[in-house]
Amino acid sequence: MQRSATNRSTLLSYSDPNGDAATKYQFWDSGTSATSAYFWTPTNTHWAANTTIEVSAADLANVWVRSGSTTGSETLWVRAFDGSDWGAWDTFAMASTNATPVAAINDHSLHQGQWAKIDNWLSVVDGDNDTITKYQFWDSGTAATSAFFWTPTNSHWPPTPSSTFPRPIAPMSGSRVARRPGPRRCG
Repeated sequence: MQRSATNRSTLLSYSDPNGDAATKYQFWDSGTSATSAYFWTPTNTHWAANTTIEVSAADLANVWVRSGSTTGSETLWVRAFDGSDWGAWDTFAMASTNATPVAAINDHSLHQGQWAKIDNWLSVVDGDNDTITKYQFWDSGTAATSAFFWTPTNSHWPPTPSSTFPRPIAPMSGSRVARRPGPRRCG
């Protein structure tokens, strides 16, 4: 999951019944987890949780919030000062999201005993453009004559349990699936 930052000034609205302009804003982050979102300003690149962050209205464009490093939601706070009084705190939810990757392999047929490299078949898309760091494959064929996964570190992965492979620099170089007698669905 890639963390992203959003400028708060593009999401903030302000109104005052007397028509007074805001002169200052305060922000508050109640998320205390090390993986939670946080505020960023030019004077502090990682404001601690449970800290009041006060900025002039002229500096509002320099206030950013960075999403958490794990998925989840937390509550952040904001209020405005019109030169005379502070308004009430307003809460807003900050959701840190992650689009999970989708890996796909179309059905293939191989001749008996034929090898094929998986990277030629595999396609993967990640909605956040996160780097794919691992692949996991599942072999449900339990017959002694069924296909199996092979990698340079293991010549025959056992059937049924899933196998996790780190993403190498060259996509799946050296990883192969073997076919034994008769075509069988793989994937």
